[in-house]
Amino acid sequence: MLYVKEEKIANQIKMFHIVWLSIYIAKVISVYCKVYKVNELSNYNEIYKTCTDTIIYSESERQQIYQMVNHIVVNKYNLKIKEE
Repeated sequence: MLYVKEEKIANQIKMFHIVWLSIYIAKVISVYCKVYKVNELSNYNEIYKTCTDTIIYSESERQQIYQMVNHIVVNKYNLKIKEE
């Protein structure tokens, strides 16, 4: 029973990640087209690869991400992140 629950959680998280990544890539494409003033993307694969590369964040950026996640978790999901 526990394995089924873990698999269900993993599948839901994977699907969320796919949706999130799709939204992110679409936004990157829209920014790219806006900056270069084009209405059509010439190379989706190039954009996809740049979006899936590892992004290195500074300490202040990581702190900003933490604060945003904390805000979403508290206000949208009514949960808390345990203070370390």
